[in-house]
Amino acid sequence: MMRRPVSRMLVVLSLLATACGGAENPLSRRETREFISARARWNNSPVRNAYTYEVRQLCFCPIEITVWSSVTVVDGLVVDVRTVGGEPIPRNLWAMFATVDRLFATLEATRDAYLEDITVRFDPQYGYPVELAFVYNSGIADAGVTYNARNLRAAVR
Repeated sequence: MMRRPVSRMLVVLSLLATACGGAENPLSRRETREFISARARWNNSPVRNAYTYEVRQLCFCPIEITVWSSVTVVDGLVVDVRTVGGEPIPRNLWAMFATVDRLFATLEATRDAYLEDITVRFDPQYGYPVELAFVYNSGIADAGVTYNARNLRAAVR
């Protein structure tokens, strides 16, 4: 059962590499193996369909997403966002907050000639990215972003 998601992920990564023409994969072979393993852990996780976690982005972005916020996701949809202090974030801003699946999708889709490196660390239990940093050429102004995530737990439906 676990082989099917890993096989699909290998196909997806191969197709992405082919579709990107000359863009070089910023992940090493070791990092790619870690990614595949982490994605399989996440896909098989008992909390994948209903969880709450804390997330922030470090970037030249709106302030609301640069501070730690608690995001609740049910069936792939963000259903609540609050600051870690408990203050509600307005619903019209929820789309700026990444789900774990969106973090994985961001990592899978990133192939850019100006991207120098990606560093990523995964949670050992659930496999979600706890740190995902995109490092761009130093000549590109305001490029680069780091996603941080922590404290993932099952959400009450």
